[in-house]
Amino acid sequence: MIAFRCPRCKHVMSAEESAAGRTMACAFCGQHVRVPEPRQPCPAEPAPAQAPPPAPTPSSAPVAPRKARLYSSSDDSRKASLVTQLATFAMAMGLLAGTTCWVPVVGRISPFICAGGLVLATLGLVLALRHSVSLAMPISGLVVCAVVLAGALIVRSSGLCAEPQSPADSPATPLPEGTARAAGDAAPPAVNPAAQDGLRNSAPSAPPKVEVAWHNAAETVTHEEMRVRIVSVHLAKAEVEVGAARVVRQAQSPTLNIVVELANAGATHKVDYATWAGGKQATFRDIAVLRDNYGNRYWRVVFGEDIQPVGRTASQALYPGNSLRDVLVFEKPVGTIEYLELELPAQNFGAKGAVRFRIPASWIRQQ
Repeated sequence: MIAFRCPRCKHVMSAEESAAGRTMACAFCGQHVRVPEPRQPCPAEPAPAQAPPPAPTPSSAPVAPRKARLYSSSDDSRKASLVTQLATFAMAMGLLAGTTCWVPVVGRISPFICAGGLVLATLGLVLALRHSVSLAMPISGLVVCAVVLAGALIVRSSGLCAEPQSPADSPATPLPEGTARAAGDAAPPAVNPAAQDGLRNSAPSAPPKVEVAWHNAAETVTHEEMRVRIVSVHLAKAEVEVGAARVVRQAQSPTLNIVVELANAGATHKVDYATWAGGKQATFRDIAVLRDNYGNRYWRVVFGEDIQPVGRTASQALYPGNSLRDVLVFEKPVGTIEYLELELPAQNFGAKGAVRFRIPASWIRQQ
């Protein structure tokens, strides 16, 4: 048996010789004390400096000392490591959800990733409170996941993340009168006049369709204080600038290159323009849309990292009386088209609505 003294309350403790080198909790103050080697002598207990406590009354029973518990340092480090791992995973899931909530389609799962991170952070906080481990990491994980979850829900509910629309899902533009239907298109089903009259009498009339105004490509359209016009439309291999040195090269495949011009016709307001070609990751519906008379949609062409077509204006401030030009690059259209319809969102220059041009096939120059 090894006898030694608690350094805090000076209580004499005892332990088996086999427990030498391990940690033992004092039965009176709870201080963790390392059990010394058997050869260390136990110091004599000093005389008490104060008067002895009064004798207990017969009605009060003596309080039994708490049983000393032995702890291992490896157990404490293992519990702290588990809490740290849970909190780290929670913060990683929160950051992952924060970077993906803006991405179309993929951003749909970001709230579920945040919810999983909240569960892990909560579990780590419970373990930290139970085993007296630092609470900094679990609380950080909770805060990160909660903030990202709120932001992801706001982004998804407010429509800031634009979902890509495939050509099959996009509404087809009706053919004008006198235009032949493309080969392979199904003819509209025949309608019985009597049945049609019965439907008219029984069903309420549908609301009238709003006609969309399409301007001729040769016109200059004035939208609020901005004037927009199409300068040229070419079907050729685009010239691109590569890298920081802006080395001019030619693309490998032919594309449809549309040059548009904007002019600030106002007298008092500055206009901030952002390109209709969109950025690397478009979060708003600010991309030009191009369709033909058959309803085909043609997507923008992205050449790669640090590669931009010659003449591209990514962003610029337009002061009253100034103008700029921008180059929009699309896929090569079908060779039998009669016209193209170009829709340019007005929010790219701080207005509402859209500017729409109808480009005849005769306008497309081939090089």
